[in-house]
Amino acid sequence: MKPQQSDRLFSIQQIQMLERNAKADRHQPSLMELAGKAIFSQALTLIKPGQGPVLLIAGPGNNGGDAMEAAAHLSAAGYTTDMIRIGEDAARSPEAQLALNQALHAPIQHLPADVSLVPSTDQPAYQLIVDGLFGIGLNKPITDAAAQLVAQINNYTAQTGCPVLAIDVPSGLHAETGAIVGGAAGCCIAATHTLSLIGNKPGLHTGYGKQLAGQVLLDDLQLAAVAHSGYVACLTDPAQIECHALSRKAYTHKGSFGDVAIIGAAPGMAGAGILAARAALFAGAGRIFLVQPDTELRLDMLHPEIMCRDARQFEFNKQVIVIGPGLGQEQLAADLLRAALQHPCPVVIDADALNLLATKPELAALLQTRTAAALLTPHPLEAARLLALSTEQVQQNRAMSAKELAQRFGCHIILKGAGSILCGPQDRHYRINPSGNPGLASGGTGDVLAGLCGALLAQGMEVGDAAAFACWAHGAAADELVAAGSGPIGLHASELLPVIRSLLNRLVTGRI
Repeated sequence: MKPQQSDRLFSIQQIQMLERNAKADRHQPSLMELAGKAIFSQALTLIKPGQGPVLLIAGPGNNGGDAMEAAAHLSAAGYTTDMIRIGEDAARSPEAQLALNQALHAPIQHLPADVSLVPSTDQPAYQLIVDGLFGIGLNKPITDAAAQLVAQINNYTAQTGCPVLAIDVPSGLHAETGAIVGGAAGCCIAATHTLSLIGNKPGLHTGYGKQLAGQVLLDDLQLAAVAHSGYVACLTDPAQIECHALSRKAYTHKGSFGDVAIIGAAPGMAGAGILAARAALFAGAGRIFLVQPDTELRLDMLHPEIMCRDARQFEFNKQVIVIGPGLGQEQLAADLLRAALQHPCPVVIDADALNLLATKPELAALLQTRTAAALLTPHPLEAARLLALSTEQVQQNRAMSAKELAQRFGCHIILKGAGSILCGPQDRHYRINPSGNPGLASGGTGDVLAGLCGALLAQGMEVGDAAAFACWAHGAAADELVAAGSGPIGLHASELLPVIRSLLNRLVTGRI
């Protein structure tokens, strides 16, 4: 099934092409006029008449023109409107010049770029700031007066709680990668809302964008071509994933839902393996084996359904293998990974097993020649080790890093983090997982995800769908817990399990 239009994500190049084509075909109204009306309409949902002024920041490009169009509409509607302009007015595009002339002839207070934005009891606080400083064309760090203005806006909103509506993308955020333009040398507006124009953009949903974009809204500016245009990625939508394999028939038995072998839980790290095994149990696998390099557990007292086995005596059969949670780095761990890679059934590779792949080229070569499905679930540091990069380099372009891993190892990837990236070696479009929150930043949640992936594979889901479905359910469980008051502070991995089970059952029976 094709993703819904709002779920499709466009590259900067694709958006710019749509914009160029629209300008060539369109006479009136212009895209800037339509953008100004869209921003004005969205602003009205965030403000109230008579509750304080609105501040709009207009940068030197067309984002600034959009802001000036919106300012004229707000002023005409009776709102007290202030504006700060950055850049030379004479250098603006013809469209932006028209918007500037309109703003200059409206009852708008034009403030100097170096104005001090400090909350004061002598004047009413702003009830909204509209960020039109820089858009998707920004390719260098924000510096000098513009950087000082960004810092002032962020300080002001942190002190007052004033919402910030970013036009297209928060100024300073890379619209495609979700990184801050310029890395440590850059800065970025922290928006509470972002109105993405023409099409949705990947950078608003992964990396820093997951936080800095706030609530992402969409307006296609009446461009019918958007519905037929190519796209680079999509947001995972569980309704678009084939999950009939999970449904239960009256004549099925435990063998109908597959076996999962969790290989890990070495001494001192047993909790990781237990969490992965329990996740497989709660996600519906028929039988679960906890296979330990050195037998530390003979029984999971809370869930005796899980069968504990000594790795030295375990016989690989038709199990889906999840290897890595608490595996360790000893020679036996490497031998077990070698056996898993030679196993003809699907394998999920996580945690310590990923680090073994990064340090032992012969194991990486086995993975590259493997024909059965393989799914790697690295966090950014593990991905960096596999790619011989720094973590910062991975995070600067998360999608590119995930795609490089998929191509290099010929397998599917979940690059974990805010807005997890999912892709396979043959995928035309990568996926970004929209669910989840900072409550997942705690020990053991990755082990739960690995076990969940194994259970879905054991029940017959295709590897790409299993990865996407697992990622979404994992994050959605955390979202439900936070909504119920159990987090994000103190949310822990075990709490996810019953909520994941509930989500899977509701999805399969059509109650979500």
